[in-house]
Amino acid sequence: MKKQDEELSLEERIKAAEDKVDECRKPYDEAVEELAALVKLKKKERDKMLLDAVSTSRRSFDEIMEFIQSDPEDDEWY
Repeated sequence: MKKQDEELSLEERIKAAEDKVDECRKPYDEAVEELAALVKLKKKERDKMLLDAVSTSRRSFDEIMEFIQSDPEDDEWY
């Protein structure tokens, strides 16, 4: 009978641990969603900044593309 009680106790402990994980999962998932939204917003802001910089630059489109696609170690710009 003692072994059966120990197994029941173990099953109860497993269930309690699963419940605890489930309780933690919801705030975690919400935090991950918030982080993803903030990263997406930052990317949109940076994309706009880049587009604004390109549109007001005195450099030609070809010069800008060449710079962006070049290897930084080979550039004279640095």
